[in-house]
Amino acid sequence: MEPNNPAPRDTKRERILSIAQTAFLEGGYDGTSMSEIASRVGGSKGSLYTYFRSKSDLFIAVIERVRDGQPEQIFDIQAQDIREFLAEFGRRLTALLLSDDLIKLHRIVIAEANRFPELGEALYEAGPKLGQLKLARSLNDAMVKGQLRSADADRAADHAIAFMLSSMYERRIFHLRPYLTTREINANIAAGVSAFMSAYAPEKDALLH
Repeated sequence: MEPNNPAPRDTKRERILSIAQTAFLEGGYDGTSMSEIASRVGGSKGSLYTYFRSKSDLFIAVIERVRDGQPEQIFDIQAQDIREFLAEFGRRLTALLLSDDLIKLHRIVIAEANRFPELGEALYEAGPKLGQLKLARSLNDAMVKGQLRSADADRAADHAIAFMLSSMYERRIFHLRPYLTTREINANIAAGVSAFMSAYAPEKDALLH
């Protein structure tokens, strides 16, 4: 019996997505037309519609492409304890979230989410929700091992991300500070991890404070 081989990647579709991603990041959602993307691809607008039913479908596919291109190793962390794990996770998360392309993508979705809520939903499902679910699993494992107090792991993941990001994401997304120094980022993460550990320390450790 022949082995089951994965389906070959649709190179035309991948090329369209690559070009569309560049176009959207340069011109925004409203400022980028299907005709412009078709011109960049080198075909007719009708050929785009054989792959994507609408511009919003194409943009959602771009969001999924960005998600699929995110490094899975952001969660593949070898650490001695939960504090070390969180610090490294925080560094990897901020490097991703504060990157130029992701900030541009978030700004585009925020600008269009009122008219096209499906764009906001797609970005949330592909990014924040997925990351929160994966972090919650790691925190739940730490709770089982007694490294954190027993609690709702989903809510704990929300708190951990909020503590570590602090206001860094808001400062970037609103262009208050185009770039943060490595020292500033590390200081925010360290403070966030300390705050999280104070809130979720195992009961035996909490009694010592």
